[in-house]
Amino acid sequence: MATVHGPPAKDLRLKSAAIGFGVTLATIAALAGVQFLLAPHTVTVVGQMDPEIDTWAVAQLRWQLGEFYALVIAMLAIYWLLVTAAGRGQLLRIRSANVTLAFSGLIFALAMAVATFVQVPEAFKAACPVLGVSDTFPPLPEGVFRFDGQTPCETFLRRAVPSCLFGLPTIMLIASAVLRIFGSRTQR
Repeated sequence: MATVHGPPAKDLRLKSAAIGFGVTLATIAALAGVQFLLAPHTVTVVGQMDPEIDTWAVAQLRWQLGEFYALVIAMLAIYWLLVTAAGRGQLLRIRSANVTLAFSGLIFALAMAVATFVQVPEAFKAACPVLGVSDTFPPLPEGVFRFDGQTPCETFLRRAVPSCLFGLPTIMLIASAVLRIFGSRTQR
């Protein structure tokens, strides 16, 4: 009687990682495509410029989006390469890792929607009183004038919001990798 052997474990991991990378890449590519198309709108709403007059701003935004999404794709490639190298068995069947990765993607999509449609300080100004950050200009000495200044709240939000909105998906991506590696090693 002949015995039938399945595919080697390494081939199964590579196939699983390729499928996982393809799915995550497709969603990121779709999001990037939408942002590229909405660049004139983003320049108008967020940058408060006229995209017909300031065509350089649209081109610059698209260039920055290209660089940013290249970094995101590199992070996803590293994620799947790490999982392939350190994991075992069925990499795609780890439910906790899949849910964590999905939430990471949703939070990332939310962050990109906020960056596309809303001026950051205006969207999150309600957080300043809760955190005890002033939303009024401090008094200036006599004879000193303020042109285009920012309140302490606006200054805080311009730094904190991107860190939170882009930091959380990165932390969740790392957590998903850890869950996927350890989950694949404990499979039976």
